[in-house]
Amino acid sequence: MRYFTYCWNWCDLTICCLFVYYGYLRWQTNEVARSDTSFLPEMLGIPEFFFPFSKLKAPLDLADGALAFLGLFAWLKAIKYLTLLDTFRLLIRTLEKAAYALCVFA
Repeated sequence: MRYFTYCWNWCDLTICCLFVYYGYLRWQTNEVARSDTSFLPEMLGIPEFFFPFSKLKAPLDLADGALAFLGLFAWLKAIKYLTLLDTFRLLIRTLEKAAYALCVFA
C-alpha cells in the first residue's frame, strides 16, 4: 500500500477516476437520447416537432466539468514531467511562482 503514500500516484488515480466518470456521463447522455422517442432519426427532420434537449443538458454539463478537471490534472502531470528536462526548469519555476502569486491574490 505504499502506492498511496505519494502525491503523484493520487494524481494518477484521480485522472483515471475522472476519465471513467467522464465516460460514464457521456454514456448516460447517449442512453437518454437513445431511449427517448423524440430523438429518433425519423423525427429529426420535422421542424414543427419539439425536441427536449434540456434532458441532455445536466449530464453534459457534468461531463464538461469532469473533462475540465481531467485536463487540469493531466496538465499538472505533464508540467511535473517537464521538470526532468533542463530547458524547461526555469519555465516551470516561473509558472509555479505565478500560480502561487495567483493563489495568494485570490
